[in-house]
Amino acid sequence: METDDGRKIDRKGLEAIRIRAVQRVEAGESPETVIKALGFTRTVIYQWIAK
Repeated sequence: METDDGRKIDRKGLEAIRIRAVQRVEAGESPETVIKALGFTRTVIYQWIAK
């Protein structure tokens, strides 16, 4: 089974994903739920939130 990762997404696309992910967390959704739905690692969402 082949999986996609963030390295295959262009810069603008990845930025849009980051913004939406952080907005979802700020709206009250669990960071773990958001990142699991997007397919990134747990550490990534916390880095995005910190920025």
